[in-house]
Amino acid sequence: MKTAPSPFVTATWLPFLAAALAFLVAAPFSNAATLSTFSFTGATAGSTGPFAPESPDPGVSVSNLTGSNLGTRGVNSAFLAATDASVPAYTFDGRGYEIFAGEMTNQAVGPVGSTYNFSFTLTPTAGNQVLYTGLSIDFGTDFNAATGGTLALYDLFYSVNGGPLTQAGATSSRGGTDNTHTVSNDVLKDLSAVAAFSSPIDTPVTFQLRFADTNSGLNTKAVFIDDIRVIGTVSTPEPGSALLVLSGAALLIRRRRNVR
Repeated sequence: MKTAPSPFVTATWLPFLAAALAFLVAAPFSNAATLSTFSFTGATAGSTGPFAPESPDPGVSVSNLTGSNLGTRGVNSAFLAATDASVPAYTFDGRGYEIFAGEMTNQAVGPVGSTYNFSFTLTPTAGNQVLYTGLSIDFGTDFNAATGGTLALYDLFYSVNGGPLTQAGATSSRGGTDNTHTVSNDVLKDLSAVAAFSSPIDTPVTFQLRFADTNSGLNTKAVFIDDIRVIGTVSTPEPGSALLVLSGAALLIRRRRNVR
């Protein structure tokens, strides 16, 4: 006499098997980490780019960092003003990028326009996808003069798979004090809070960093940029684990047919 099918192998379990398979296919092979960096450390003083990515994650292909209308100051090996007013103190690694305030059109508030920017693109390598969680930079001012109330402004925009450039988060601003440089370490744009980055992406993403200042026409003042880092997690299908789940599902289905 044939026995009734076990509840375990009835069709009601098939959605759970499918969910387990989906989880294994999406399992990450690396934890959230720096996907690529642009630190300007090896760049020639005075260079305005393009700049090659440093230590990119093997799961992504990263384009050069290119600038648009970023002036003549370029990569600097020393600040205009020797005194550091940063809190906490800023440790300079010997190279950063500066844009003379006198070479930028003044802008009172954000969002920052696209005239003065850095941009680069990350593309997952074949079979991979990326969950982006943040982009950070060292950002501040370098005033070899009275501040005159000048603020440096910074915005991050992104484009997914060639779509429109969209602002990520609010505009960042940084002031300073007379005859000092004042830099904030790791100013973070939280991409995990952006709807477009709520799930892994397997298409190219372009990031555009835009800069401006509020009221200075002087080349004794500069916006300072360093250590651009993209943070996220690369994931890839795991064929071995997926095959194991598929094999188990096939055995269960076969057993269910045999006991009918």
